[in-house]
Amino acid sequence: PTCYVGATKLLVVALSQNTLRDLPQPPTAALKATHDSSEFRGVVLTAPAADGAVVSRYFAPWNGIPEDPVNGSGHALLAPFWADRLGEAKPRLRFQSEFASARGGSMECELAEDRLAVILHGRCRMVVEGVLRV
Repeated sequence: PTCYVGATKLLVVALSQNTLRDLPQPPTAALKATHDSSEFRGVVLTAPAADGAVVSRYFAPWNGIPEDPVNGSGHALLAPFWADRLGEAKPRLRFQSEFASARGGSMECELAEDRLAVILHGRCRMVVEGVLRV
C-alpha cells in the first residue's frame, strides 16, 4: 500500500521488511530521477517487522537529505497508517518503530484515541544547539 499526504508532501510506501533493509544506502539517484520535488518532499519506506513492530527509512534527496537516520515527522504519518494495519480486532494505537538507516534508532509511536494527535516516545541525540533571534 501507498499513501500520499498532501499537507506534508510526504509519500509513504509499504514494502516487505527484507526489501526495505536490502535497499542501497541510500538510493539518492533513483529517487531524484523520479521527479523534481514539486509533488512530494520526502519518501518514507516502511514495513511490518516480525515482532509486531514497524521498520522504516526516510529519504529526501530533493532537500539535501540523502537519508535521515531517525525521522519524527515521518512517524507522525506512520502512526495512523499502521494503526489499522497492525491491529487485529481493533486499531493498535501504540507500537515500536525501528529505523533501518546506517546509524539506526528506535522510538515508540502512539496515536491518540481520537486520532488527532501522535505522541513519539524515545531517546534523542543533540546534533545542533544554538540561539535563534527573531
